[in-house]
Amino acid sequence: MNRRWLEVSVTIGIDEADEVGAVMSRWAVGGVAIQELYDPEALDDPQPTGHCLVSGYLPEDCNIDNYRDKLVSALWMLGATGSDELRHPREVWVDENVWHEGWKKHYKKISIGPIDIIPAWYQVDDNNVNRIEVLIDPGKAFGTGLHVSTRQVIHNLLEVGIEDRTVMDVGTGSGILAITACKLGAHQVLAIDNDYSAVEAALANVLLNECGNGVEVQFGDIDRDARFASVAVQYDVLVANIVASVHVGLALSYLKYLTPTGHLILGGIVDEREHLVLEAFNGVPMELVSRHEEDRWISLMWRRTGR
Repeated sequence: MNRRWLEVSVTIGIDEADEVGAVMSRWAVGGVAIQELYDPEALDDPQPTGHCLVSGYLPEDCNIDNYRDKLVSALWMLGATGSDELRHPREVWVDENVWHEGWKKHYKKISIGPIDIIPAWYQVDDNNVNRIEVLIDPGKAFGTGLHVSTRQVIHNLLEVGIEDRTVMDVGTGSGILAITACKLGAHQVLAIDNDYSAVEAALANVLLNECGNGVEVQFGDIDRDARFASVAVQYDVLVANIVASVHVGLALSYLKYLTPTGHLILGGIVDEREHLVLEAFNGVPMELVSRHEEDRWISLMWRRTGR
């Protein structure tokens, strides 16, 4: 039987998206999706509107009244300073199949350097041997390559070079960065997420891309889960495309997982919060070696310089 999902959504400025998404994630047990909005009239050259649609999902078979009330109350409190949008979120029931088909209408193939990010439902060109093709079905997880921060982080991976290196992808989402790293020649990739829907989507995409031997996907939290807290393995490259507030809290944890000369790549940082991330790394033995900015989104790359 097809499940139904209650979609609770708001349209907000791009600088608010990470905070709203973080608040929603506390109560949206079916996952949170953040979709950057583009001008529908600019078909040949889509232009960002500066806004995002942030949607939280609640499956009908959970304690939905309780979660829905807490989610709406959290948004109301967040909008208490004046955001009418947050105080009046839109609510609609969505059939699971209809919801999934909605992704297909929005996402298109994009190219990033030598890499083509291709929605799983597109026809793949098997004769294009000069391109690296990454097939992605987002499932219920955010991350198809369209978002600016995802593109920035992939550029960072190309910039630092990861062939024959080990990679850790924290907050893997749909697995796009982990799979890209594998196809760029990484020796070993560990992809971690603390959202079961994301882990499910990432596992499916790893198999879809025939990367099962190169990418391991695990559920967990590198800062709180004992399995990772005691781990001795360090990685040449750690990549995390999440939100600024999480980067701030994980600054020292990131360091623990890096080899002595390893690289740390952080995405998902809105320009207004860049200073918070930089401040969190004051005193941490890392050297900032790269910064990319596009449409108010920023990615930062450090190299570890000591213990």
